[in-house]
Amino acid sequence: MGKILETSGSCPYCGRRISGYDPRIRKYGSPLIKCTACGQTYLDRRFTEIEAEGARAEDLTAGTGVKAMLLGIAAIAVCGGFTLYTVKVRDYYSLKMVMCIILGAVVFIAGLVDTIQVKSGARSKKLDRYREESRQRLADPDYAQALAELGYDVPYEFRKGGDQ
Repeated sequence: MGKILETSGSCPYCGRRISGYDPRIRKYGSPLIKCTACGQTYLDRRFTEIEAEGARAEDLTAGTGVKAMLLGIAAIAVCGGFTLYTVKVRDYYSLKMVMCIILGAVVFIAGLVDTIQVKSGARSKKLDRYREESRQRLADPDYAQALAELGYDVPYEFRKGGDQ
């Protein structure tokens, strides 16, 4: 039986550090990862076979985008208000506050783009592509078996001997 990558960010076999590892990141794709140093294959729980586990709720709703937009508006309002106050009362402005306003605008725009992607159906189309790629990987009996041996919950239809 293979090994499962824990939150350490290192290969569970040889201990080589994985560049840019962030345990909070969740992606759709193959959770079977081959270490470039030792060549061993392990299960990385940051990756999800969407066909087996389904899409995450936050990827299907505009809630995250709306929250980002509200956060951006709040940053713009607070930093903008403070900047106006310092310009009117103290006759100067802080570059930090201007940067805060710009950051608030960037967060707002990112939230707006996320919301538009969800509402327009572009996000759904992207998830459909991930689903198809996942279905193709799981259709390979050896791949599905390797996942199952590592404790991944592979749907019965993709297991060796399942309904094909």
